[in-house]
This record gives sequence, C-alpha cells and structure tokens, in this order.
Amino acid sequence: MYAASKPASFIAYHFAVYLFVCTIHIFMASLFATYIAHLVQLPHNYVTVLKKCAMTGIFYNFIIYGTILLLLNSFRYYQSLQNEKIKTAELQTSLVSSRLQFLRQQLEPHFLFNTHHSIITLMKMGQKEKSVEMMESSVS
Repeated sequence: MYAASKPASFIAYHFAVYLFVCTIHIFMASLFATYIAHLVQLPHNYVTVLKKCAMTGIFYNFIIYGTILLLLNSFRYYQSLQNEKIKTAELQTSLVSSRLQFLRQQLEPHFLFNTHHSIITLMKMGQKEKSVEMMESSVS
C-alpha cells in the first residue's frame, strides 16, 4: 500500500485510521456499557463510563491495531519475497537455457568441421570403408 521510502506518510495514515477506529470503538463500547448498566439497574453516568472506556480502549485498541497492521505487512512482505524468489528462479533458468543454447550453437560447427576433417583424412589414408561407416553414423 505504502512504500517503505515514505515512513512519515505511512505512520500519519495509520495513526489517523487508528484514531478514527478507536474513537468509534470507545463510543460504541461506552454506549453498550451504559445500556447494560441501565438494564441491570445499576447507577451509571455516561461520562464516567466513557472515560473508563477511553482509558482502557486507547491502549488495547493500539495493541490490536498494531498487531493487525504488523500481521498484514508481514504477509505482504512474505508475498513479495516469494514473488521475487520466483522471478529470480525464472531468470536463472532463462540464463542457463541461453548459455546452453549458445554452447550448442558454438559446438555444432566445430563438430561438423571435425567430422568432415576426419572423413577426409581416412579417405586420404585409403581407409574408404571406415570413412563410409563414419559418414553413415554422422548422418543418422
């Protein structure tokens, strides 16, 4: 989502999101606690309940949001690491394939030249049967 080169914007963005989520959670929790206190007929003051929810909620919401953020970013980092490993393996395979192709192209003319030279040498030496045998084996 955000690049590591912009830590200030990353922190500002997530701090704003944390404050928004925390505020909503604290108000919802205080309303719920007030409603429960009303149902069981306990004396309650909404402002007091709101302060208690805020004191505990700020810390616990920070821990929860930080943990979720850490897990999500760890998962994203792991995915990008796996993608980079796959790309590296593909590039290495491509490099090995290219080298093999290059070596084959270099080897083929030398092989033909050496075979041709050997056949001519056998013919000059009067070993026509061996030269014919070598030509037949090089064709097949």
